Amino acid sequence: MFVTPYSDFSLQDDARVAWLIPIRGIFPWSNCTRASLFHTPMPSSVEDDLISWNRASLLQFWQFLLDLQKSGSLGALGVSLHTAKSPKSSSDDRRRVVTNPATPTDFLPPLVEYRRRCSTVDYFKIYHDASRSFYVRRAVDSWSYQSEPDGTKVRVLRGASFPLMDDISTTILVC
Repeated sequence: MFVTPYSDFSLQDDARVAWLIPIRGIFPWSNCTRASLFHTPMPSSVEDDLISWNRASLLQFWQFLLDLQKSGSLGALGVSLHTAKSPKSSSDDRRRVVTNPATPTDFLPPLVEYRRRCSTVDYFKIYHDASRSFYVRRAVDSWSYQSEPDGTKVRVLRGASFPLMDDISTTILVC
């Protein structure tokens, strides 16, 4: 589902974009899958629009991203971890950002709006070339957590919907 102002995937091939993968919280765009971090021995597949992580699955997913980056098979990947701001930090940020109260938030500069919308979510950000977006998305979707010691596999992200951001932090689509 494309998000205004986008109505199709019309970026230049050399543009850089990023998938946002939630760890804990929910992004504010329609149809995004929410996520939680549990203290259970085994995460589960997406159920009731919820990604269930545990500590071990997060570490395995991070290693998977680093391995993808190192292999170069999907082009130049950048990976980062973004943590939610504490309530104190959020109020400090609000004091520094000056906006006209009569101005709808849709008209905030993209970077300010992006930070405001994502400040309550812990997430991974996977930067890549726009021409490789759906290959990266497929790789993320196919990743599976392997439990120890029995080796049971769970596709934690299967069926989840994530936002894709352009190079100025405007949401392109959610899928």
